[in-house]
Amino acid sequence: MKLALTAFVLLPLVATAKRSKKEKSSKSCSTFPKHLIELSQTDQKVPNGPDVAAGDVYLWLYNDLCEGDTFDDTKLDCGGDNVGNGSGSCLVLADTGESDCEDTWHLHDYGTLNFRGIGINEVVVGGTGCFENARGPVTSQYGTDGNDEWYNYDLTGVKL
Repeated sequence: MKLALTAFVLLPLVATAKRSKKEKSSKSCSTFPKHLIELSQTDQKVPNGPDVAAGDVYLWLYNDLCEGDTFDDTKLDCGGDNVGNGSGSCLVLADTGESDCEDTWHLHDYGTLNFRGIGINEVVVGGTGCFENARGPVTSQYGTDGNDEWYNYDLTGVKL
């Protein structure tokens, strides 16, 4: 029974992974957005609390990704500029706050982009659709207005 249940759960995942590699983007891959803003809508720190220490973990799931490089802090969503969502985690490595982070973005019409790195300097490690053979650096910058938090991402160095 355990083997049958495992096959029942895993076979659809394998089939989906194979399909996603072959899927073609509905937009030209060369037009993927180069500047994105990830809204920190679901970010959580474990353990919860104001202090940051080695071993803390930050987690987020399905944060909105907005096209552009300037966040309008008068609105809490992308408006019509939502191009996908981002999920990931960061492990705080030292009391300085440096973190090892991994991100997975699902970009509507383009595919999935995976990247990881230390701090604000990350590198593409894989993807699907337009990003199947992607490589290059991804840089980020943290922003806050005291109430809301977001990250600006620069993907101009990402090559397909």
